[in-house]
Amino acid sequence: MFWKLVLTCAAVTALAGLGAPTAAADDTCQQGFVWREARPGDLVCVTPAVRARTAEENARPFLNAIPGSDTCEPGFVWREAFVGDLVCVTPAIRAEAAQDNAAAASRTVSAPAPKPPSGPGVTWSPRVGGLTASITDRSGVDSQCTYQSDWYTRSFFLQKNTTFDLVIVPAIPKFQNWNVTISCDNGARTQTSTFF
Repeated sequence: MFWKLVLTCAAVTALAGLGAPTAAADDTCQQGFVWREARPGDLVCVTPAVRARTAEENARPFLNAIPGSDTCEPGFVWREAFVGDLVCVTPAIRAEAAQDNAAAASRTVSAPAPKPPSGPGVTWSPRVGGLTASITDRSGVDSQCTYQSDWYTRSFFLQKNTTFDLVIVPAIPKFQNWNVTISCDNGARTQTSTFF
């Protein structure tokens, strides 16, 4: 009776930690595969049948264990789907778990690369003796930026969601298009031109 109580308490404790993954991974499984979930956060991609069997094994973690010990009954071994996985299964299932772990990277589809932040918006205003470039952040991130044109380069700090007025004086009108690039250290970039 004592060992039955110990095994029941141990099973409840082991199952309390099982459930959905703690967080979604950046990668997802290829079509035809699902996360194994041998424990929370186990995002190794396996077939739906393996996932279902793993859930059944987790529901009865001590089914094939020798009562009162940390060993498996003859003919069974620890599953070892992860370090510390002591669910007793057949040697074929343990070999399959090892193969699934080895193939994990080949069964995922990487998430697309994040889109670079929107480049700053620029409006131009002529002024006596020069030009003002009003540069507006659209990325939502503070950044160090560089304004570079055919004839002028200047660095400036652009606070998130604000406008920086870059005064370019003296500037003599050439009555031509000037190519302008604004590059920021947060990856935001804008290419434009102004006639001046």
